Amino acid sequence: DVDWLVSVDSTITRAHQHAAGARKKGQALQKRRSLGRSRGGLTTKIHLACDGHGRPLSFVVTGGNINDCTQFEQVLAQISVRRPG
Repeated sequence: DVDWLVSVDSTITRAHQHAAGARKKGQALQKRRSLGRSRGGLTTKIHLACDGHGRPLSFVVTGGNINDCTQFEQVLAQISVRRPG
């Protein structure tokens, strides 16, 4: 029973200064990084899609310096709802 009015938004969370202290091994780690530099320091951004009742349908975590519009399609592509039966 999903209310198909979908809202997509994001929020930024500051990361602790020691959150980026891990060693970097190869390019694979670079693609999965979810910390970014912004004016406020190290930040993480959570892009979230919710239904009309405020229940989360999908989310993507990126660095705080990633623009919202570049992640919009990825957030919507991850929405999946089980069909009864």
